[in-house]
Amino acid sequence: MTRPITFIHAADLHLDSPFQGLSKLPDSIFKEVRESTFHALQQLVELAISREVDFVLLVGDLFDHERQSLKAQIRLRSAFEQLASYDIHVYLSYGNHDFLQGNQHAVSYPANVHSFPDETPSSFTFSKENETVKITGFSYETNAITEEKALQFPKRNREAAYHIGMLHGSVYGDKQHSTYAPFTISQLTDKAYDYWALGHIHQRQELYKNPPIIYPGNIQGRHRNEPGVKGCYLAELHPEQTISTFIPFHTIEFQQVNLTLTENHVIDDVETLIEENINQANGQKILLSIEWYTDDVNWFADYSDGWLGDLIDGFNEQQTENTNWVYIYRHKMTWIDQDQLSTYHTPFLEEVNQAFDALDIEKELKDFTRQAKAKKYVDISYDNMQSEAQELLYTYLQQVKRGE
Repeated sequence: MTRPITFIHAADLHLDSPFQGLSKLPDSIFKEVRESTFHALQQLVELAISREVDFVLLVGDLFDHERQSLKAQIRLRSAFEQLASYDIHVYLSYGNHDFLQGNQHAVSYPANVHSFPDETPSSFTFSKENETVKITGFSYETNAITEEKALQFPKRNREAAYHIGMLHGSVYGDKQHSTYAPFTISQLTDKAYDYWALGHIHQRQELYKNPPIIYPGNIQGRHRNEPGVKGCYLAELHPEQTISTFIPFHTIEFQQVNLTLTENHVIDDVETLIEENINQANGQKILLSIEWYTDDVNWFADYSDGWLGDLIDGFNEQQTENTNWVYIYRHKMTWIDQDQLSTYHTPFLEEVNQAFDALDIEKELKDFTRQAKAKKYVDISYDNMQSEAQELLYTYLQQVKRGE
């Protein structure tokens, strides 16, 4: 019986991501954070070699920026050379972050790497023994594609035993992400391909089972909005079916926990609450964000005075000595019973909270952050900026409530 054709599907590597907003971490931890995308890449290579896959699909945003850092390109070339020594091919496309026209100093990759040259869908053919696979995709030439590229993909034909589509874009109706190369599920299934390898969305999603239409997510979380396990898909092409399995291999995991403090809690309870709510599977390194909730004015006062922050600092100091650390890089306090916080009436506070929820601070500050001086001198962390503004307002309202 012929061995099935196997491949790895990964996307959104974002190599050399700057991890904005985390530069105040201890130097030893920040160094690991900055290297985490490269460590994840190395684990992807080792997985491909150990599983003896035939090829690897990389579906866009291999780099974090269109001006791809030379360091990132060299590290990626080294990874490709490792794969070449095991006769593993790579098929890659460029996305909205690393679009073709933005890179002024491109590094040449070895012969086992096949990249889609432009925005017109084209195909490569992989052959093994008596089987052939037709792989179709495209690359972004500029930082945005708004047309429906899926309509330009050819339908399945008899030229190859298997057909795979590579598409870096967003499904119609997704309002949580920027819309690029939008598509519908029916547009993809209409092509009768065996597998659709998607990219662009950093949260793992299996949109369809047969054929598999899959976002693998990114290979390493970069901030608190990219929590949880990260990795890639290992797929097998059989005549009757395609089998796909998610394989985790991230280096550092972002986690968020919600913890409630009541008047019945004492100092010793705080660290116990933290430790009980950490999911440190397999000794994973974790960057932890804590959302404190309370209806007790004393806890809120302790938080405002910095006492709770001191306790967290002590926790973090102990963790930096561990090989597999848990570091609390962000925490904030929110009231459960908002009537206690309201200075005048509940509708006022509800309106304040709704305003914060609707605020897109990154969009509001876009003109400012594009300035060269701003990028050079200001460490821009939109998450921290918004949460700190919210905490300042809550602290002020509570002071008014107490008549201070």
